[in-house]
Amino acid sequence: STQNAFQASGAVDILLSVISKSSSNSTKGLLITALWSLTKDCQKARQEMRIKSDIAALFKIIRKNKEEYIREQGVAIMRNLLQDADSADRMTMLECGAFGLLRDLLDSKNDGTLTSEICGCMIALLQNNDACRNKFESEGFLKVFLKLMTS
Repeated sequence: STQNAFQASGAVDILLSVISKSSSNSTKGLLITALWSLTKDCQKARQEMRIKSDIAALFKIIRKNKEEYIREQGVAIMRNLLQDADSADRMTMLECGAFGLLRDLLDSKNDGTLTSEICGCMIALLQNNDACRNKFESEGFLKVFLKLMTS
């Protein structure tokens, strides 16, 4: 398929690199949407992106950009990566600081769409994974989450 050919050309790395370096929000928005689409529909792209350097690059993009849409798409990509991830993949995300990133995003002012993406991503991280659940509780995430639910 076209996506597999696209993936074989190193599309994930190219997209991450250009998004990171671009100063234009509209360019970043278009490219992160392309990356979201690729990770949504292509298992090979998800597998290739589940390495520490790519996850770290994605997290850096999400943290660095204050643009709500870019953050939403970044969290949606995290969720895509988790859809067929095993526990080792989930732990890689945790080691890269997934909970801290999501907690910080929840603490920052954001709209309902981003909050919804964050919740979906947390559920995907926590599913069938005791190590993730323990980390969730130990990083004080539960307090932030409960505060969010009651606000």
